[in-house]
Amino acid sequence: MQLLARRSGCRIQDVAEEFGITVGGTSKVVDRIEAAGYCARRANPNDRRSSLVELTPAGRRVVENAMKAFEAELDARSGSVLPERELERFAAT
Repeated sequence: MQLLARRSGCRIQDVAEEFGITVGGTSKVVDRIEAAGYCARRANPNDRRSSLVELTPAGRRVVENAMKAFEAELDARSGSVLPERELERFAAT
């Protein structure tokens, strides 16, 4: 879902290539995400044989909330062991 948030309008094949998994496996995962209401397929205007997958507003909220939780956990874990200057250097990198 994070990939779809970063790259709007991916084809199933694009997602499969990004993660190094089969198109069939990717399609099944997208089917489940779509059934949950977090993404939707639409016709690909450049290729009638494929469709484009995009996050729904609900899917965008899920990704945003997940990233907030991830960043808070990362901050809690790394902030407790690294001095602030090191964290700033890490963030810049």
